[in-house]
Amino acid sequence: MARRRMANMLALAVLGILNERPMHPYEMSTTMRERHKEDSIKLTYGSLYTVVDALAHNGYITARETVRDGRRPERTVYEITPAGRTELYDWMSELVSTPTKEYLRFEAALSMLAVLTPEDTARLLTERRNRLLLQIEHSHAGEALAVRKGLPRLFTLETEYFSALAEAELRYVDELISEITNRTLDGIHIWDAIHTRGETDPERIREAVLKALEGQRRRDRAPRAPGIPAGTGAPAETGTPAGTKTSAGSRIPAGTSIPAGTVILAGSRTHPVPGTPGGPAPPAGSGIPGGSAEPGQEPRKQVWEPVRKIREIREPVRQAQRKPPGSGPAPCPENTAGKKEE
Repeated sequence: MARRRMANMLALAVLGILNERPMHPYEMSTTMRERHKEDSIKLTYGSLYTVVDALAHNGYITARETVRDGRRPERTVYEITPAGRTELYDWMSELVSTPTKEYLRFEAALSMLAVLTPEDTARLLTERRNRLLLQIEHSHAGEALAVRKGLPRLFTLETEYFSALAEAELRYVDELISEITNRTLDGIHIWDAIHTRGETDPERIREAVLKALEGQRRRDRAPRAPGIPAGTGAPAETGTPAGTKTSAGSRIPAGTSIPAGTVILAGSRTHPVPGTPGGPAPPAGSGIPGGSAEPGQEPRKQVWEPVRKIREIREPVRQAQRKPPGSGPAPCPENTAGKKEE
C-alpha cells in the first residue's frame, strides 16, 4: 500500500465536499458542521485553511475565483481537479476495503493494566461502563431524531457504526469486570503478586511475581475435572477413587468425576451402560430392565445376563468343533437343549 501525500482525514472531507460543488473555506466549515462531520473528523477552522493550502499545492484543488460579499473581506472559492477526484476515489476505496491498525487509547491502557491494582481496575472499568451507556443512549437518540426528520439511513451510517463499536466495548468491559471481581481472570494471582501489600522493594516484588508464576504453572499442569479452565485454581470434583482401572487397564487420575453407570473403554470416550442410572434406555426385547436399580452388583448381573445366555448356546458348538474328524455330527443348540430337558 503506497504512502499517500495527504493522510489527514480533514483533507478527505474537503475533497468530498468540493466534489459536490465549489466552495470557499468558510462555507466548507459551515457545511461540515451542519452535517455533524466534526463527530467523525477532527475539525478546527485554523487546520482547515492549512489543509486547503496543502491540497492546492498538490494539485488536488484549485482556486476558481475570488468573491466579496458586501463589506466582508475577499474569499477564495476552490474547486476539485480531475487529479483530486482520482485521489478521492482511490483514497475512499482503500479506507473501505483495507483494515488498518489504529492506536486506540483504551487499547494502550489495557496493554499496561497491571500497573493498577485489580480492585482499582474493577472500579475504574465500572466508571467507563457508565460513560459508555451514556454515549450509546446519546447515539441512539441521534438516530431516532434522524428517522423522525426523514433523513435517509445512508447519511447516518457513521452514527450506527459508533453505536456498534460502543456496544461491543460495553460487552467486553462487562466480561472483564466480572472476571476480575470473581477472580477467574487467568493470571489474577500474578497480578496480586505485583501489588504485594506494603512491599516497595523491586527485588522482593520480582520474587513474589516469580513465585506466583510458578504456582500458575503448577495449576496448569495439575489434572482437573472437565469444564474447569486452566489456571483458575478451582478444585476438581471428587467421586472416583485414585487409581480406578478402566477396561483397557489404564488408570483414571485422582479426583476425576465419573457419572454413575459409566464404563470407560480404551481411548477417551465414555459409554453409559444401558439399564443403569444415567445410561440410555435398553433396546426392546433385550431382557435388560430399564435403569431404575441403584448402581452396584445387581445391575451388573442384569446387564451381562444376555451375554451369559449367548455363551450357553455357543458353547456346545465350539466343543463339537474341537472334536477330531469322523467322531460324529456336532449337536445343534436345539438338540442339546432338548436332551437337557429330557
